[in-house]
Amino acid sequence: MTYLQTAADVLAKCSANDPWFPKPSQAMAMAWAEHFEFHQLSRADLLDAVRAFYDETESAVKISPAAIVKRARVIRRDRMGRQVVLELQDASKIPMPDEIREQIRAIAASTEIPR
Repeated sequence: MTYLQTAADVLAKCSANDPWFPKPSQAMAMAWAEHFEFHQLSRADLLDAVRAFYDETESAVKISPAAIVKRARVIRRDRMGRQVVLELQDASKIPMPDEIREQIRAIAASTEIPR
């Protein structure tokens, strides 16, 4: 899927959530796609960011590409942090010296996942 199609999907979701959102156009989708591609954000993270925006924001606040990018980056960082912790936990099942296993447990226990 291209960033242009992803932007069109994001704009459609914004429009479905907000009756005052402007009717999406090809030019708008191209502009938003440029922001999303620059940050290499996934379609899933971007669509989740729309939900997060409308969950967190008063209706009088206008949505923008920057607002979506900001939330999508937080969602991506959270997902990646959780993946690292899961991989560290899986690594604990691999045969290895106790000293290394304890170091892995310490890293996994100390990893903070921002919300």
